[in-house]
Amino acid sequence: MKAIILAAGQGRRLLPLTSNMPKCCLPLHGTSILEWQLSQIAQCGIDEVVVVSGFESEMVDSVVNRVNGVNVRTLHNPMFAHTDNLGTCWEAR
Repeated sequence: MKAIILAAGQGRRLLPLTSNMPKCCLPLHGTSILEWQLSQIAQCGIDEVVVVSGFESEMVDSVVNRVNGVNVRTLHNPMFAHTDNLGTCWEAR
């Protein structure tokens, strides 16, 4: 089974916290939201996770590179600023 995490947006409703950091990289009790998601997915028998990034994608890649226990790859949505979740899903197809 595969999972997709849509993490392309900036999270503008959380500004100024997300002015230089994507929402999924924000720390929650010392661990990024994305790491929390991936650690829970790893416990569910998921074979592969695709994280679709956009805003500050290098930070998302950095988080993904730290994760063990689940096969994770990233895709970049270059049109993230002009599309919504549907556009990000299309990129992951």
